[in-house]
Amino acid sequence: AMRVVATAYYDNKFDEMVFISMIAMRDEIRPGVRDVVHKLHQSGVQIMMITGDNLDTARVIAQECEIISQPNDIAICADEFDAMPDAMASRLLPRIRIVARATPHTKLRIVKIARRCGMSIGMCGDGTNDAAALKAADVGFAMGTSTDVCKAASDIIITDNNFVSVVNSVLLGRTFVHNVSSFLKFQLSVNFILIIISILFPMFVGMGALCAVQILIINIVIDSLNSIAFGNEPPHPEYLLEPVGGHNTPLITRDMLLQIIWMVVMGVFLFALTTMPMIYNVFNDAAQYASGRFVLLIVMALCNGLWIRSSGNNVFRGLGRNPMFIWMGLLVVGGTFLCVQFGGATMQLVPLSMSQWLAMIGLGMLIIPMNMIYQYVIGKQA
Repeated sequence: AMRVVATAYYDNKFDEMVFISMIAMRDEIRPGVRDVVHKLHQSGVQIMMITGDNLDTARVIAQECEIISQPNDIAICADEFDAMPDAMASRLLPRIRIVARATPHTKLRIVKIARRCGMSIGMCGDGTNDAAALKAADVGFAMGTSTDVCKAASDIIITDNNFVSVVNSVLLGRTFVHNVSSFLKFQLSVNFILIIISILFPMFVGMGALCAVQILIINIVIDSLNSIAFGNEPPHPEYLLEPVGGHNTPLITRDMLLQIIWMVVMGVFLFALTTMPMIYNVFNDAAQYASGRFVLLIVMALCNGLWIRSSGNNVFRGLGRNPMFIWMGLLVVGGTFLCVQFGGATMQLVPLSMSQWLAMIGLGMLIIPMNMIYQYVIGKQA
């Protein structure tokens, strides 16, 4: 994997070249590249080296980086790949690790075939010859020292010229998808609970579940604040260990839909428990009972949000890394207290006693162990 240069000087007396030395030169692998390759392999990302170097040089570099790590990994030259029909290239593509002596046409063809196979493509390049492939890829990465044409064709510019930054891009992308999924799970579960209880409660109990202004407070103010907090959830390294989705992966997956259904069913169930005498008799009149139902829904929403954010048995895991979530939660709690205790006729709420607050908070917090039941029983089977 070295370029060899021979040095000599001309001897006038004997009219010949006199050999002095041979110098072997190579570009060393940047520190951390091997670790990045290992992380990307763990995350299910296939790495392919498409280079203009000769095959022997590329193979040695790929072995040192551990891009080639399995006996059935394929390293070929561009002319061999170009001669393949598309069907054969598509079949071998998951095993190809090196394409040497690559031309701009070869790079573009690889990207197009990979996209037809349903793969999500990230292309790294630094030269004008890479521009077409960068433009055709799902995400084009240009280096900070790349040509202007290359930068214009790319989506992301790696300013530190380090391949290590690619793994950070992958992690940020998966974090974005996680945050959007959490937002959808939170919003859909809360809103479906509101829809169902607004339909069923009057039918079976003979009174409205919530008045219009209370529904607006929950739907517009409180849900929106919690949703903003989800958008500030930081990256978690374990996201890199999750299976990779392709172009056809739906935004709402089957497991996500099951979680939403479970949370809706449990939320409606807990709300229905308020009709039981042991809970209903905690309140002195219908106005206090209505205020209690309002508090219950907000507590359930907050607890649902904590569980969705952590997706584990410790709902406070990593909470300190997202101070926005803490501040938004405190704002919701404080706002709810002010609305109930001082909202009055405007919000159709009346003050509650300490025992009434504790009853609704305790009942609403039951959503957390109920969601844990899903995780350990239903979630493992899904």
